[in-house]
Amino acid sequence: KAGGLLSQGIPEYRYPNEILEKELEYIYKTGVNIKLNYEINKNRFIDLAEEFDAVIVATGAQSPGVLNIEGEDDPAVENGIKFLTDINFNNLEKVNVGKNEKIGIIGGGYTAFDVARCSARLGADPHIIYRRTVNEMTAHPGEVEDSEEEGVTFHFLRQPVKIKRSGDKLKLVCAVMKLGPVDESGRAKPVQMKDAYEEFELDRIVMAVGDKPDLFFVGERFVNEYPNLNCPDLPDELKDKIFIAGDSSMGNSELIGMVVRAVGSAQITVEKVRKFLGEKIEPSENREIAFYNTINTKYFQESTRLVEKRIELEQRKKTFEEITKTIDEDTAVVFAERCFFCGICIQCDWCYYYSEGSLLKLGKEWSPETDESFYKYVLDKICDASFKSVEACPRSALSITDEDSKLMEVCDYQFVNFDEIKGK
Repeated sequence: KAGGLLSQGIPEYRYPNEILEKELEYIYKTGVNIKLNYEINKNRFIDLAEEFDAVIVATGAQSPGVLNIEGEDDPAVENGIKFLTDINFNNLEKVNVGKNEKIGIIGGGYTAFDVARCSARLGADPHIIYRRTVNEMTAHPGEVEDSEEEGVTFHFLRQPVKIKRSGDKLKLVCAVMKLGPVDESGRAKPVQMKDAYEEFELDRIVMAVGDKPDLFFVGERFVNEYPNLNCPDLPDELKDKIFIAGDSSMGNSELIGMVVRAVGSAQITVEKVRKFLGEKIEPSENREIAFYNTINTKYFQESTRLVEKRIELEQRKKTFEEITKTIDEDTAVVFAERCFFCGICIQCDWCYYYSEGSLLKLGKEWSPETDESFYKYVLDKICDASFKSVEACPRSALSITDEDSKLMEVCDYQFVNFDEIKGK
């Protein structure tokens, strides 16, 4: 089935299958051909490189993450994505979750949460074991509250060090941790407390510690130079046409770990491929971003955020129905009107009122074009009020630029001389 992680690893309570089907239908309609049940090995990869003008490797992170601890190879120790795939494809007999079965899930990302919350829905007693605290989890902190409501138990600051078989049970030995200095990931590093351990008796263990890419099919040697993939084992005439995107590029791109980031990664890769194929792409302009702290919020009327409707807790516990309900079109329009239109002029006239005649209103019909100008500063009348008019812009659509700035090219057509408008 097409969709990768979207079809295999994200449960329906978070991402309904009907939505995936609509997305796939759209992709098919754009003219994309998807060939399923086509295993890629080294020989077939070479065939693809010979057949196509460019090849993008986007196989995700499919190799199970491991802790390299004793007992990890026990048959009752499973991989989180495999666990979720069987559930998504309705292979519940393979999952075989027993009533009140005590399942230990190791990890602090979305995979760990989804395994735990799916287990709870199937009647198990899930426990998430994580070496840091809730503040360092890669999943959203709100996941903890939702999961606890559904019956998930959390054990923070516990680092698995050994798995032992005890009859038909597993004993997970964990070192008790404390938080130390910030590490390269930007999170507080867990440090083991001396001679402090805790054991958990479990029926099964699911690993959700971060899967890794498996690029065996590109050859014995390769160098991930995202968005390029350097494959020395390929014939010379094929080497330059191999590219990489998404979670496959782990370690070389920051755009991994979430679906939206993988999509962003693919856009960067595709632009590189288009250039490789000879397409001329105009470079995007570097613009100042209108951040929230640059907006004058006093000009805007406060309004409440949308309170999303969710299915009742008891229903959540028993079904895989989507938790957060989709809002109707009218409600979406109402709440979309809370948008500030950050960085875009909408002809609100505040700059005009503050300018003391140094700003000319052109009376043009509004359009959302980024560089569209609806006012012009009269050069002969530039004064202190002109600068105040810039500060008065509620949406940070105006800015003051140095004369030697490259942005002066954009600024030039936003000025007019008094002589030009006299008599008009």
